[in-house]
Amino acid sequence: MVDNWQKIEKRISERTGLKSQEEINAYAYFCEHSDFRDGIIMYRDVEHEFYEELWRKSSKPMQELENAYHDSVGNHENTGDEENRLRSPLSRRAQQIFAEYYHKFISLRLISPPESHLENRYDSSQYPKLTGYNYFNDPEFYRAEGNGRELIL
Repeated sequence: MVDNWQKIEKRISERTGLKSQEEINAYAYFCEHSDFRDGIIMYRDVEHEFYEELWRKSSKPMQELENAYHDSVGNHENTGDEENRLRSPLSRRAQQIFAEYYHKFISLRLISPPESHLENRYDSSQYPKLTGYNYFNDPEFYRAEGNGRELIL
């Protein structure tokens, strides 16, 4: 599988102009969480990927702090406007990393700024759209299979 991912990374770099491993990995998160047909990006899912990466790289004490946060503050419902203020340290950092890549990819025209793509289906929420290369739609790597994709390498 490592060999397959290296081929995919190379293609991402060729098609997007991204060079660093971090940029390519970040862009892959956007690809993974975009709709195959119209490219709508579920941005909270992308942000969660950054959170998971931070979690894996964090120390045991930081993981314990995160667990304590979620046990005490993070599980309160109906926090409303306080949601951002109540974010855990890793969650806040994941949000910052997402924002950095989000703006970078917009400036590179790899994603579009948010629009109301879903025609009021989700309370008129605004969603960005992947407009650049998506390796899941590359017939060299994947083929359509039902509502998903199947790796063919």
